[in-house]
Amino acid sequence: MAGQPNILLITTDMQRYDTLGCNGNPHIRTPHIDVLARTGVRFTHAFVNNPVCMPSRASLITGKVPSAHGVRWNSGGLGKHEVTVSRRLADAGYQTAAIGKMHWGDTEADLGYEYYTVTDDGGKSTPGVETYQKFLRRTGYATAPRAEHVDGYREYYGAVTSPLPTEQHVDGFVCRASIEFLRARDRSRPFFCWTSFPGPHLPLDPAPPWDTLYDPEDLPLPVWADNELDSKPPEQLAFQRNTRRGERVR
Repeated sequence: MAGQPNILLITTDMQRYDTLGCNGNPHIRTPHIDVLARTGVRFTHAFVNNPVCMPSRASLITGKVPSAHGVRWNSGGLGKHEVTVSRRLADAGYQTAAIGKMHWGDTEADLGYEYYTVTDDGGKSTPGVETYQKFLRRTGYATAPRAEHVDGYREYYGAVTSPLPTEQHVDGFVCRASIEFLRARDRSRPFFCWTSFPGPHLPLDPAPPWDTLYDPEDLPLPVWADNELDSKPPEQLAFQRNTRRGERVR
C-alpha cells in the first residue's frame, strides 16, 4: 500500500488553546508540541463542536455535529448506524489502534479498532495487551491512593502531586503503550493510531519531578469575577459547583 500516509492522532483532555507555547503562552513550556506546530500546520480558527468530552469525541471520529450523531452529553454513545473514520481506515487496509482515554460510553457503533488499550471504561485491551490496571498490579501500585484522596485535593482545586511515580502515572503508561504499538506494528500496512492522554483533565496530579516544574509565584492567577456565572445557563453553574470534581463552591 505504497503512498498511504501513516496517521498518529494525539489528543489531550480539557486543554485550552492558550496553554501552549506555540499559541503565545509566555509561562507554560510545551517544547515538543511547539516543534510539531513549527514544522507542521496550525489550525488557528478551529473550534470543537461541543465543549463536553463525549460529544466532542463523537464528533471527532464521525465528522458530525452532536445534533447529527446524537451524543449531546457524557452519557449514552454512538448508535450502531454511525460510521467512524477509524472504521473507514480499517476498511481501507489500515492497522488501527486506540490507546489511552477514549470515553466512548456505551457505544453500539463499530469503531473499527483492531488494537487497543483503553484506560477508562473498565480498562479494556486487545487480548494479550497489558491493561493499565494490570500494569499497576504488576508493578506493585494497584493499591496506591487515588489523587482525589490526597490531602489538599479540594483545597487546591484538584491540583496535587500524584501518589504515583512518573512510570506508573496514567499519562506515562499511554505514552509507552503507544510507542510499543508503533514498534511492533504490522509494517506491511499503514497505521492509524489514536493516542489519547487523560491529562490535563482533573485531577491535576503531575508526578515528580513535574510537580515542581513551575514556581507558583511566577504564574499569574486566572481572572475570576464573583458574578461571572450569573448570566450562564443553569447547567453550566451546576457543573462548576460539582464539588466531586474538586471545584470550590462559590
